[in-house]
Amino acid sequence: MAVDEGTARTAPTAAFDDARCPRCGRTFHCGLHDARPCACTTLRLSAATLAELRTRYNGCLCLDCLGELARGDAATPESQTPQRATDHPVDRALDAFTGAGSPLAIAVTLLLCLQWPLRDVVHAGSTLANDLAQWLFALYVALSIRHAAVHHAHLTARGDLAPLCDPRSPRRVRWRGVGAALCLLPWGLYLLVTAWPEVAHAVASRERFPETDSPGYFMTHVAMALLALLATWQGARDLWRALRPLRS
Repeated sequence: MAVDEGTARTAPTAAFDDARCPRCGRTFHCGLHDARPCACTTLRLSAATLAELRTRYNGCLCLDCLGELARGDAATPESQTPQRATDHPVDRALDAFTGAGSPLAIAVTLLLCLQWPLRDVVHAGSTLANDLAQWLFALYVALSIRHAAVHHAHLTARGDLAPLCDPRSPRRVRWRGVGAALCLLPWGLYLLVTAWPEVAHAVASRERFPETDSPGYFMTHVAMALLALLATWQGARDLWRALRPLRS
């Protein structure tokens, strides 16, 4: 669903000949990976339209559909662009929270790199740095999994085959979304219910790392609960979106 060279690298694509547009059902040639730039790179869509397309479709849209959407964006002033149906105050708050937590990746990397000089030069603090990196990494994973799911950034095996499985029917895409959400929701709810007493006890006792007695081990329990909570919310949101009547 590439629109310009900047977004082409992040948009889901279907790198095969004689693709079928998931929006209109017509066959077309996806030229994203051709030697010459694909014609779709000359079109521009708004960020809101791109996000909506990523939610609704797998693979590239044909040039006719992209052109129609681009003309609609051009005719609509940015100030009058309607709020995306997938937006929700909680989603926006979680996106902001996740963005604020992105420096955790840098902190974890620095702490792991500091272990060698702390151990061999300073001769102190390497164990504490390792333990701190562990629970910071746990928090980072808890936040990043939902973010990757929302922005379709998970690593997949042969993701280019997905459009071939649904060549014509957006309804199949919808039911696949329902199935995925129903797989995720029970797991998230089960983990929240069963792990809550252990998480509460760990936080109340300020549980420390068992082998090193370093502080902060209880944060790994907090990260697990946060992961389950975010997964449950995202599963519920995905299920709600998948069950909405499909728009034309």
